[in-house]
Parts: sequence; C-alpha cells; structure tokens
Amino acid sequence: MHPTAPLLALALTVSASVTALFSSEGEERRLSRAALEERGLSADAATLFAALERRDRETVGWLMALGPDLLAVDDGGRTLLMAAVAAHMPDVAEELIARGVPIEVADLEGRTALVHAVRAGEISIVRSLLNHGVDPDPRVADGGSLAVEAFTSGRTASAKLLWDAGASVW
Repeated sequence: MHPTAPLLALALTVSASVTALFSSEGEERRLSRAALEERGLSADAATLFAALERRDRETVGWLMALGPDLLAVDDGGRTLLMAAVAAHMPDVAEELIARGVPIEVADLEGRTALVHAVRAGEISIVRSLLNHGVDPDPRVADGGSLAVEAFTSGRTASAKLLWDAGASVW
C-alpha cells in the first residue's frame, strides 16, 4: 500500500461528505468554514487535491470558495494549478492563476504547470500561463525543448504558442 493511501481515503471520504452535505434535495446551502467544522470536516488542501483528481466539480467549487492554500503541494510536488490541469478544469486553473498561485514552480520530476498543460493538451491554460509571463522554454526530462516535444507529439497549436513566445526550436 502506498504510504499516502490512508490520507487519500480520508480526503475522499471528507470530500464525499462535503458534497452530500451541500447538495441534499437540490437545496443549495451556504458553505462556510464554520459549517464544515461543525461537522468535523476541514477544507484542507488534501481534500481539494482529491476532489480535483476525481474531477468533482461541485466539491472543487465549494472548496475554492473557501480560499485554498495557494502554496499547497501534493506528495509528488504538484501544485493545485498542476492538479487542475491534470483534471482538465481550465476554469479552476484560471481562477488559481488569478488568485496568484505560483506558476513557475516545478514538481518533483521537474515539470512546471506549463509542461503539464502542454502534455494535457490544455491550450487555453498554455495561452494563459504564457500571458502571465511563464518561461516559454522550460527543459523537459531529456533536456530538450518543450516546444519541440509538443510539435513532435502532434500538439502543434501549443508548439506554435511556445515558439511565438520565444521558445527554442531545438
């Protein structure tokens, strides 16, 4: 068993509880930290990472409304922004960027949010990150250019954006 499996299971349980609490009989209730704490739940980053991984848009929305820790990382060093990219939730990624989440940090494998966005085919996030000034030329694992990797893997729109922003052709 992976060492973080119990934590993830707890986060999934908490997340499911939050979803159930605030969607009963179609009635929307105002979510607050106090309401969560009354029920022994927390709006921590682990719950948000788990909701993003499950693509649970409702729970993500509630937790985002509470103001997540923008510096949070998971056990792989991924930021909330990287998790939103992986979940194919560009609206959440945009909100995180607007709130000031760090956009240049790399995960434990050296991949930035831009690398994640290009590889996930999330062109709108690639464009947004570039518009916010990220380095358009991060090196990928083999030391090559992300733009060349994007081009050779068929992500030509991302490659063009990267080259237009000044990425290397090598």
